[in-house]
Amino acid sequence: MELPVTYTQGDRAYSLLRGGTSIINYSNCEYLEDDIVWFKSEGYQIVEFDGHSISTESDLLKQLQDSQCGDGMHSLNLDSFNDSLINMELSGKGLIVVFRHIEPLLKNTELLIVLNILDRYSRFSLLNGTRVLTLVQADDQHVNIARIGVRRAIWNPREQSYANRKVDPKKIRNYNID
Repeated sequence: MELPVTYTQGDRAYSLLRGGTSIINYSNCEYLEDDIVWFKSEGYQIVEFDGHSISTESDLLKQLQDSQCGDGMHSLNLDSFNDSLINMELSGKGLIVVFRHIEPLLKNTELLIVLNILDRYSRFSLLNGTRVLTLVQADDQHVNIARIGVRRAIWNPREQSYANRKVDPKKIRNYNID
């Protein structure tokens, strides 16, 4: 698979974080898989969640708690998730958190709050020399995680343009959290 010009420096994490946020949108599963394989080969830890298996806020919190990200969660709430990240020890170059098939999770705001927490944690981790990115994949190419707090979420370089995603810009559904 040919890489876009923005990846030619060889460091995909740097290329993506250079966009100003750690939240990266995907629609094309092949592009997502390609990036995950690259991150694994570079020594990043990967934690994955599947929206098809999460139907309620408590399902999301339970899966977060059972993952490496929520290892220190003392209760099933978002404050506890936030606290567990601060105490999490990362090895290797960093952490890649992947949310696949996010459409069921967009019914409530919890996913957007989790993304906001992960984006803040990414900035904190950079101070310690590790990188944290969150890759968010929607099957519906019109779903766009547009803004997390004051930061704009971005699309991976291969799907940045509407033409590459083959979408009608008028049908885009933006999701934001303040």
